[in-house]
Amino acid sequence: MSRLIRIICFILTVVIVVPSILQARETARVKFHNGKLSVTFEHTPLIQALHEIATSTGTDFFVDHQLQGEINIHFKALPLDEAVSRIFSHYDYAAFFGKNQSGGYRLTKVKVFRKGKQVTAKYDKIPGSGYTTTGKIPGRFGSTAASGAAAATSRATTGTDINPASSDPRGRILGEIVSTEHSIMVLQHKDEAERQILHSRISRIQQILSIPENDKPENLDQLKILEGQLARHKEVNALMTMNAQSNLLQLQKELSNIQVSKQQTTIISKRKSAPLEAGNHITRF
Repeated sequence: MSRLIRIICFILTVVIVVPSILQARETARVKFHNGKLSVTFEHTPLIQALHEIATSTGTDFFVDHQLQGEINIHFKALPLDEAVSRIFSHYDYAAFFGKNQSGGYRLTKVKVFRKGKQVTAKYDKIPGSGYTTTGKIPGRFGSTAASGAAAATSRATTGTDINPASSDPRGRILGEIVSTEHSIMVLQHKDEAERQILHSRISRIQQILSIPENDKPENLDQLKILEGQLARHKEVNALMTMNAQSNLLQLQKELSNIQVSKQQTTIISKRKSAPLEAGNHITRF
């Protein structure tokens, strides 16, 4: 009888306890708190990893349908823009920012694509479900409905859906150019605002340290932390700006190629029609 009880207990442990432990490990892979992102991914499919990040942060991701691969990355408490630049360091991507209710800036959308395919790629949309206007996620992953939406199959979309200005390739490219130029402008404002805040904090600590009795290790440590944050902020913002400028140059090149191609087609068409017009003139004469 006791052996049967042990067997039953073992089965219950395997069926109930082990899945709970695994689930806890699974959900702990992404943490977003006070605007800082922590992730631990090992051989995780790209789409699955972005589902978890989107659900936690409220950022929408658009992923080139033909992009595959796995993510192996680990970091703790990074600002979201820095986290994105690290996650996609080996991908081509475009990041878009918007203002939040407090007047600051937050990452609203990221597009990941093959080189030169920003406009023509078909995208899987991964919505940032569960995000609220206060920037807080209810619970760990938002409401049940939000979690279900994030876990649902991605909807295939194209560049036209993101910038639905025109089905004409030139119209789509122009739409992307406008969005990218706006993104660069926002990055510049964001950089200036955040630098002012950090410089103000550094100046305040320096004033405190200028008083002999305040020359304490904790104040010196705080100064070093702020100076480190400023240096890291400059580096990340420079990377994000360079990435956006590179995307802009590529888009302008694509637009130029389309315009040249259209001009060449027009010239060839005129040359083909010219002999017919001459022939008709002779016949009428």
